[in-house]
Amino acid sequence: MGLLRLGDDRRRRVPLDLTVDWASTWPSTWNDGLAGTAPMRDHLRVASRLLLVEDDERIRASMRLALEDEGYEIDEAATGEDGLETFAQRPADVVLIDLMLPGIDGLECCRALRRVSSVPVVVVTARSDTHDVVAGLEAGADDYTMASSTMAAISGLTR
Repeated sequence: MGLLRLGDDRRRRVPLDLTVDWASTWPSTWNDGLAGTAPMRDHLRVASRLLLVEDDERIRASMRLALEDEGYEIDEAATGEDGLETFAQRPADVVLIDLMLPGIDGLECCRALRRVSSVPVVVVTARSDTHDVVAGLEAGADDYTMASSTMAAISGLTR
């Protein structure tokens, strides 16, 4: 179950069920005969542009390719500072951020994003210690997932 942040100033979190792929339940015959009708999946996508903040170039490249295959537009940053600058110039719909970044770490980057935006932030990291998960969520992240998760799972978190 993912988490959805409400408002800039409120710390309440409400459950968000990301397990149902509503597009797969939409009967394809409902769009038959409707000229110019886009597939239902296009109408269900919430996020279109993601900001990926990851210092490891190989991980960043593989995540970018997988997410682009899912139809997302990706902005990239290798450091927390670059991520904040990129977000200030071109705000994203969702931010995927690693905890272990050079310069300011992912937690501080998340806190800085929270000071200026309520954009959904998903921590994607190799660290799985309960302390790290709690620290990420307390820093303002909306969800936390392992970098070893399948890209389909990570893509599901951004919808």
